[in-house]
Amino acid sequence: MGKMAFIKQYSKKEEYFKKEEISKISFYQSIILWYRKIFSIILKKEYQDSLLFFIPEFKPKREEKVVAKLIKNLEKENITSVILSKKLEQEENFKNILNAKGYTILDGRMLFRSLSADVLEYIAKQQDRKLEMQEVVLLVNEDTSINRQLIIELSKRVKNIKIITNHIEQFKKLGENLYHSDGIMIGITNNKQKGLKKAKIILNIDFPEELVNLYTINREAILINLPGKILIRKKGFNGIYIHDLKIRFNNELDEKYEQNNVIEEFRKELLLEKLIYDKKNYQEIQKSLKEVNTKIENLIGNNGIISREEYQRVEKMEQNNRKR
Repeated sequence: MGKMAFIKQYSKKEEYFKKEEISKISFYQSIILWYRKIFSIILKKEYQDSLLFFIPEFKPKREEKVVAKLIKNLEKENITSVILSKKLEQEENFKNILNAKGYTILDGRMLFRSLSADVLEYIAKQQDRKLEMQEVVLLVNEDTSINRQLIIELSKRVKNIKIITNHIEQFKKLGENLYHSDGIMIGITNNKQKGLKKAKIILNIDFPEELVNLYTINREAILINLPGKILIRKKGFNGIYIHDLKIRFNNELDEKYEQNNVIEEFRKELLLEKLIYDKKNYQEIQKSLKEVNTKIENLIGNNGIISREEYQRVEKMEQNNRKR
């Protein structure tokens, strides 16, 4: 497996120079500065157990030149996965070129999935409810080891789990095993008209946007979409749509990333995803997350951070519907 690297643009003058050049006279530094900007020179530094690459700021005309030089450096160091600064995450063409060359760009999706149970716990607390008393509907198609581990973990923390899938027979076996081993019953269906019509909390594990929109969805549902943003095309949806999260972790990890402005210029979610990226199973991931005291600060929807009032609003609408 290849190594991982951080990539950021120079954010201050000192980052243009190597350690031994910092003490040089300003005239000499000015020449170095000019040369590295003009010729798109890439600098790299050892950073923790990775490398940190500094690239110059670029305009669209020079973007391909900068990326080409960056890729040469990544290939030389056997880098296969990268973490981009907040600024570079906004450069879609830059990311597309790296993706086309086969590089994995950490995007926080693995972390979001790994914190699914904590996301559900966070929502329950915002609504002043207990998670173990909730019903959660899972949208899942791929019968993978990772998906199975996630379903098993959720089934231990939630009262009722229902699975909606196009592969009913495969997941029936999982349901039977959970019933025989732990007495946990899981409903499995693929009814597009009724499957999500009364669902209060929906956790989309791997359904694409097109498939989600084939189902009749409860207008007041909370939809958590692990794969990223999707557009709900059903008219009248008045629930909550969640596609990302903000986290915090302990001071030790904060201090680890203070050097070279990493803690300021890279999303904390990506720094934490790096920590769990090479873990082999769900249990190892959860252990690592607990060791750094990972906490969810906020959940993110289409309009940004979702307030406690929003969760309360949906809960009240649901209660009113039950009274009718």
